[in-house]
Amino acid sequence: MLLTVTTAWAQASAEASARRDDASGKAPTLAEQQASQQSRLRRLVERHSITPPAQALTATEADARYRALDQDLAQLRADAEQALDGLHTSASADNHDSEQRYAMADELMRALSALQAQRVALLPHLSVAERARWTGLSWGAWSRIVNELKHVQLMARWYPVQRLHAFDSLVIQLHDGLTAGRYGLGVFAVLGLVVGLQVLRARSRSVLDRWRRRLVSQIHFAALARWADGAMRMVITIAPELILLATIYLLFDQLLANIQGLPELGVLRSLAYAYAWYALALAFSHRVLLTAVSRHRVVGHELNAKIRSSLRLVGAVVLAMSWYLLLAQAALGRGALYGIAANLATVAVVLVAWRLIQRWRGEVTQAYLAFFPTGRLAGAVRATQDQGIGIGVAAAAFLYVAARGLWIWVRDVTLSFEQTRRALAYILRQQLQYQSRKQVSEAGDVELPDALVQAFSEEAAPPALRIDHHPGLDEVLARAATLRAGEHGGIVALTGERGSGKTSWLMSLTDQLPAGLPAVRHEVQDRITEPQQLYALLREVLGLSADAHSHERLVSELLQAPGQVVMIDLCQNLMLRAVGGLQAYEALLRLAEATTGRVLWVLAFARWPFEYLRRVHPHRDVFDQVIALRGWPEQAVAEMLDKRLQAAGYTANFDQLITQLSPVYSATHASPDQADRNSDRFYRLIWDYADGNPRVALHFFRLALVPSPRGDRQVDARLFPMPDANRLERFKAHAQFILAALVQHENLSAAEATRSIRFAPHECERVLNMLAQDGVLTQEAGRYRVSTHWNRAVLHFLQRKKLLVI
Repeated sequence: MLLTVTTAWAQASAEASARRDDASGKAPTLAEQQASQQSRLRRLVERHSITPPAQALTATEADARYRALDQDLAQLRADAEQALDGLHTSASADNHDSEQRYAMADELMRALSALQAQRVALLPHLSVAERARWTGLSWGAWSRIVNELKHVQLMARWYPVQRLHAFDSLVIQLHDGLTAGRYGLGVFAVLGLVVGLQVLRARSRSVLDRWRRRLVSQIHFAALARWADGAMRMVITIAPELILLATIYLLFDQLLANIQGLPELGVLRSLAYAYAWYALALAFSHRVLLTAVSRHRVVGHELNAKIRSSLRLVGAVVLAMSWYLLLAQAALGRGALYGIAANLATVAVVLVAWRLIQRWRGEVTQAYLAFFPTGRLAGAVRATQDQGIGIGVAAAAFLYVAARGLWIWVRDVTLSFEQTRRALAYILRQQLQYQSRKQVSEAGDVELPDALVQAFSEEAAPPALRIDHHPGLDEVLARAATLRAGEHGGIVALTGERGSGKTSWLMSLTDQLPAGLPAVRHEVQDRITEPQQLYALLREVLGLSADAHSHERLVSELLQAPGQVVMIDLCQNLMLRAVGGLQAYEALLRLAEATTGRVLWVLAFARWPFEYLRRVHPHRDVFDQVIALRGWPEQAVAEMLDKRLQAAGYTANFDQLITQLSPVYSATHASPDQADRNSDRFYRLIWDYADGNPRVALHFFRLALVPSPRGDRQVDARLFPMPDANRLERFKAHAQFILAALVQHENLSAAEATRSIRFAPHECERVLNMLAQDGVLTQEAGRYRVSTHWNRAVLHFLQRKKLLVI
C-alpha cells in the first residue's frame, strides 16, 4: 500500500513539474535533465529492489513483480536508445555537453544492468508456469526473444561508445611517465608469456618423447615400464592442450587478475577456458578411442581421420552451446535467450546423431551383424544396408552395438584388477562344485593318453614348451656380458616357491649366455651342512684340482680360471634350521664374495628357506640382485596350458562346464565366442587355485581333463578334484609342527627333521610316513616333499595356523 501511494505521489509531482515547465515555455538545460533522470532512475531501481528477501516472496508476488519489472525494462531500453541517438547527433557539440550526454547515457545503461540483475534474481522464485512462459521455447515466446535481441543490439551500440570514452581517458593517463611505464611492462609481460608458452607448446611433444624414452629405459620392471610408457604417451598427446590451459590460467588468473572495470575480460576468460577444455577433451578422447580401436583392428589414416572429424563435430556443438550460454548469461542473464538453450541443444543433439549415423552407417551395421548375427534386427539390417530407410535401422542397431561396446569396456576394466579375477574364479569354482557332486575326488582316477601325460609333465619344460616369462633374466644376461668383456661378475639370488619355474629360468639363462662364456649348472640333491662337503662338491662340479680342498685354494683357482657363470640350484639344501646348520651356506657366500672378479654366481633357493636366511642375516646384503619369482599372471598360465595341449595334439572342449552351469544349454548350439569365454573362465579358475604357480596349474589342469566320447583327439574339461583340506585339521600338534618344518626347508629326511625340531626320531619318522601314505607328501630316496596335489592346501593351512613363519 505504501509503495502504491509513493508511486502515485512521485508521478503526480513529475506531472506538475512538467506542467510548470510547459507553462514557462522554457526547455530544461542538460544539467536539469541529468538531475531529473538521476532522480527518476534512482526511484525506479529502489522500487524494484527486493526488500523483503526474495526467499520470503510467494510465487504470486514474484510473478507480479516480474511482470512490472519487464514493463519498466522495456521503457528503459527505449530511453537508452533515445539517449544513444542524442549522443551521436551531438558529436560536434562542445566537450562539456558531450560529457553530460555521455554521463546520462551511462546512467541509463547502469540502471538497465541493475534491473536486469533484479530480473535474474526473481527468476528462481516465479511459479512454474510463469517461469516456463518467460524462459521456455513456445509460440508466445518469440516476442520476448525479439525484445532480448533488441537489448543485445542496444548493448552492441553502447559498447564501442563506452570503450572509446575509456580509451580517451587512457590516452590522458599515458601522458604520465610512471603510468605509461607500468602499462608497458604489463603488455610486455603478457606478450612474453604468450609467445614463450606457445613456443614451448610447439616443441613439447618432441621434448617429452625424449624424456619418455629415457624414463622407460631406466625402469627395470617390465609391467611398470609398460605403464609408464603408456602414461607418457598420453601426456605427449595432450601436452599442447595442457600448455594452452596453463597459458589461459597464467594470463587471466595471474597477470590480468587485478584489472578493474573490464567486465568483458571475465567473459573472454570464460570463453577461452571453454575452448581450452574442448581442445583437451578432444585430444584425450581421440587418444583413448584410438587405443581402444587398435586392440581389435588396424587403424589406418582414413579411419583415424574419420574418428577425429566425428569427435570434432561433437565437440564443436558442445563448444558452441557453451559459448552461447556464456554470452547469453553475460549479456542478459538467464532470460529467454538463455532458457531456450536446452531446446536448441536437443535439436543439435538429434542433428549430430543423425549425421554421425550417416557417416558410420557401414561400420555400425557390420558390427551389429558380427555381434548379433541372429538378433532381432539382423534381417532388417541386411535388407536395408543399401537403402535410404536403412539409416533408421542403423540408428536402432547402433543402440545395441553401443550397449555391447559399453559392456565390453566395463568388463575389460573390471578384469584388469587381479582381485576381481580371483573373485570371479571363486564364484565359478563354487558353481562347479555345487553342480559336480558325483565327480571323482582323487587324482589319477582317469587314465589319459600318453601324449597328454608327457605334455603335462611337471618337470622343467623343454625349450619348445617354455613360456617367455623370466623376470630379471635380461639384467642377469647384461651382467654376464660385462663378465665376458673382462669386468666383474656378481652374486644373484633366484628365489621362488617350488614349481614357480626356477629350474626353467636357469635353463633359459644357460641357453642365452654370450657365446664363449663358460657356464656350469648343478642341482644340490643331498643336504650339505659342512664346509668340507661343499668344497668337495664344488671341486667336482667346477673341475678344479684335487688339491682344492680349502677356501683359500678354491678362491685361488677360481680367480686364475677364465670368467665363468656358476648356477647352483636347490641351494636350500645347503642349510638346516639347527645349531651349526648354516656353515655350508656361509662358506658358499664367503667363496662367492671372494671370487666375483671372475665368476657370476646365480644361486637358486626355495622361497621359505631363503626368507629365513635373509632374516638371520638382516644386515648382510651380499647379493647384487635378488630375483623373486612370484605367481605367473593369468595370461601366462593360459598360454602355457594352450601350448601343452597343442604339443600333445589335442583340443579341450569346455561344453561340459556350460551344461553344468546352465542345464538348459545345448552344447550343439554353442557359439565360438561362448566357448572361448568359458575356456577363459576355466583358465582363470586354474590360475586362481594355483596362485599362479605353473607346476600346480599343470597338475590340476591335467586332472581336469577326461577323454571325450567324441574321440578325434579331443578331451573334455571338468572341475578338477581338489584335496580335502579338512583332513589337515585332524592332525595332532606334533604332525603340524613337522609339516611346517618340512615346508620351511622345502624337503627333509627323517633324520634332518629330528635334528631341526628336536622331536624323537621315531615320532618324526612315523608322522612323515603317515603324511606320505595320505598323499600329502611324496618320498624319494628318503627325502620328503609336499606333493603338488596338496601344495596350496598345505600352504594355506599353515598360514592360517600361523605356523609358516620365517
